[in-house]
Amino acid sequence: MFSVLPYQIQVFTSDEEMDSGTESHVFITLYGQESDTGRRHLHLADRKTFQTGQVSTLTESAMLQLIKNLKWWFFTIILNKTNVEASDTESDLL
Repeated sequence: MFSVLPYQIQVFTSDEEMDSGTESHVFITLYGQESDTGRRHLHLADRKTFQTGQVSTLTESAMLQLIKNLKWWFFTIILNKTNVEASDTESDLL
């Protein structure tokens, strides 16, 4: 049985283009070995998250043992990379 773990999600937005960030709604799905979180809306403290050249850090709780993949839904954002790390386990780099 899996327990609910908080996952820290770091999003590195590209700085290569002026408009590589977004103020739109952003969604994510985290996929584990046997299940997924379903589409989750990332609730932002302010609309300046996910701006050009920034690292945005958010937390989502999920009942997943090991993150294997992720899927994003967003409008006009260019990402460099994403790190996902569970607080009680080793880092998963995606």
